[in-house]
Amino acid sequence: MLRKLSHRDTEDVSINLSPMIDMVFILLIFFIVTTVFVEEIGVTPNNSEPGESSLNEDSIISVEVYESQINVAGEIVSIDNFEGIIRNKARDKEAKFSIICQDGVTHGTYDKVHSIMFKAGLNDRMSTKPF
Repeated sequence: MLRKLSHRDTEDVSINLSPMIDMVFILLIFFIVTTVFVEEIGVTPNNSEPGESSLNEDSIISVEVYESQINVAGEIVSIDNFEGIIRNKARDKEAKFSIICQDGVTHGTYDKVHSIMFKAGLNDRMSTKPF
Protein backbone atom coordinates (compact mmCIF):
# COMPACT_ATOMS: atom_id res chain seq x y z
CA MET A 1 0.00 0.00 0.00
CA LEU A 2 1.36 3.13 -1.02
CA ARG A 3 0.22 6.19 0.57
CA LYS A 4 -0.09 9.18 -1.47
CA LEU A 5 1.84 12.13 -0.19
CA SER A 6 -0.41 14.99 0.12
CA HIS A 7 0.76 18.49 -0.25
CA ARG A 8 -0.77 20.61 2.39
CA ASP A 9 -0.78 24.29 2.14
CA THR A 10 1.72 25.53 4.66
CA GLU A 11 0.68 28.51 6.62
CA ASP A 12 3.17 31.12 7.65
CA VAL A 13 3.67 30.67 11.34
CA SER A 14 4.60 33.82 13.21
CA ILE A 15 4.95 34.64 16.84
CA ASN A 16 3.36 37.79 18.08
CA LEU A 17 5.92 39.48 20.36
CA SER A 18 3.83 42.50 21.27
CA PRO A 19 2.45 41.03 24.53
CA MET A 20 5.93 39.96 25.61
CA ILE A 21 7.38 43.41 24.92
CA ASP A 22 4.49 44.99 26.85
CA MET A 23 5.18 42.68 29.79
CA VAL A 24 8.90 43.53 29.75
CA PHE A 25 8.15 47.26 29.83
CA ILE A 26 5.68 46.80 32.67
CA LEU A 27 8.30 44.85 34.67
CA LEU A 28 10.91 47.47 33.90
CA ILE A 29 8.65 50.26 35.14
CA PHE A 30 7.79 48.22 38.24
CA PHE A 31 11.46 47.68 39.15
CA ILE A 32 12.38 51.30 38.51
CA VAL A 33 9.52 52.56 40.69
CA THR A 34 10.18 50.13 43.56
CA THR A 35 13.96 50.60 43.64
CA VAL A 36 15.19 52.34 46.77
CA PHE A 37 18.26 54.49 46.36
CA VAL A 38 20.25 54.64 49.57
CA GLU A 39 22.93 57.22 50.03
CA GLU A 40 25.78 55.36 51.63
CA ILE A 41 28.02 57.07 54.11
CA GLY A 42 31.60 56.98 52.93
CA VAL A 43 34.97 58.25 53.91
CA THR A 44 35.81 61.77 52.84
CA PRO A 45 39.36 61.93 51.53
CA ASN A 46 41.92 64.24 53.02
CA ASN A 47 43.00 66.48 50.17
CA SER A 48 46.33 67.56 51.59
CA GLU A 49 49.37 68.26 49.51
CA PRO A 50 51.76 65.38 48.83
CA GLY A 51 54.39 65.14 51.51
CA GLU A 52 52.25 66.80 54.16
CA SER A 53 51.42 64.81 57.25
CA SER A 54 48.13 65.15 59.06
CA LEU A 55 49.77 64.08 62.32
CA ASN A 56 52.01 66.31 64.32
CA GLU A 57 55.36 64.50 64.31
CA ASP A 58 56.11 65.85 67.80
CA SER A 59 53.08 64.07 69.24
CA ILE A 60 54.17 60.59 68.08
CA ILE A 61 56.10 58.79 70.79
CA SER A 62 58.19 55.94 69.45
CA VAL A 63 58.51 52.82 71.63
CA GLU A 64 61.32 50.64 70.25
CA VAL A 65 61.42 47.14 71.70
CA TYR A 66 64.79 45.35 71.81
CA GLU A 67 65.58 41.95 73.30
CA SER A 68 66.52 43.23 76.78
CA GLN A 69 65.57 46.90 76.81
CA ILE A 70 63.05 49.41 75.56
CA ASN A 71 63.71 52.79 74.00
CA VAL A 72 60.92 55.28 74.77
CA ALA A 73 61.33 58.56 72.85
CA GLY A 74 65.14 58.26 72.92
CA GLU A 75 65.30 57.19 76.58
CA ILE A 76 66.51 53.63 77.22
CA VAL A 77 64.60 51.93 80.02
CA SER A 78 64.33 48.40 81.33
CA ILE A 79 61.15 46.40 80.97
CA ASP A 80 60.56 46.72 84.72
CA ASN A 81 60.63 50.55 84.66
CA PHE A 82 58.60 50.78 81.44
CA GLU A 83 55.16 50.87 83.09
CA GLY A 84 55.82 54.00 85.17
CA ILE A 85 57.37 55.88 82.27
CA ILE A 86 54.58 54.99 79.84
CA ARG A 87 51.92 56.11 82.35
CA ASN A 88 53.64 59.51 82.58
CA LYS A 89 53.77 59.81 78.77
CA ALA A 90 50.11 58.70 78.49
CA ARG A 91 48.89 61.77 80.36
CA ASP A 92 49.22 63.76 77.14
CA LYS A 93 45.88 63.01 75.44
CA GLU A 94 47.15 64.21 72.04
CA ALA A 95 50.14 61.87 71.98
CA LYS A 96 50.15 58.88 69.64
CA PHE A 97 52.36 55.88 70.24
CA SER A 98 54.21 53.72 67.76
CA ILE A 99 55.58 50.32 68.80
CA ILE A 100 58.58 49.22 66.74
CA CYS A 101 60.06 45.76 67.33
CA GLN A 102 63.59 44.73 66.45
CA ASP A 103 64.14 41.35 64.79
CA GLY A 104 64.60 38.65 67.39
CA VAL A 105 62.25 40.12 69.99
CA THR A 106 60.15 37.33 71.44
CA HIS A 107 56.40 37.46 71.29
CA GLY A 108 56.29 37.36 75.09
CA THR A 109 58.34 40.57 75.34
CA TYR A 110 56.17 42.32 72.76
CA ASP A 111 53.01 41.09 74.49
CA LYS A 112 54.22 42.42 77.84
CA VAL A 113 54.97 45.87 76.32
CA HIS A 114 51.66 45.92 74.48
CA SER A 115 49.65 44.89 77.55
CA ILE A 116 51.32 47.58 79.70
CA MET A 117 50.40 50.20 77.10
CA PHE A 118 46.89 48.77 76.87
CA LYS A 119 46.47 49.02 80.67
CA ALA A 120 47.63 52.63 80.51
CA GLY A 121 44.66 53.35 78.24
CA LEU A 122 46.57 53.72 74.98
CA ASN A 123 44.79 51.03 72.97
CA ASP A 124 43.23 53.56 70.56
CA ARG A 125 46.45 55.57 70.18
CA MET A 126 48.91 52.82 69.20
CA SER A 127 50.25 51.57 65.91
CA THR A 128 52.65 48.66 65.46
CA LYS A 129 55.46 48.59 62.90
CA PRO A 130 58.17 46.02 62.27
CA PHE A 131 61.78 47.17 62.36
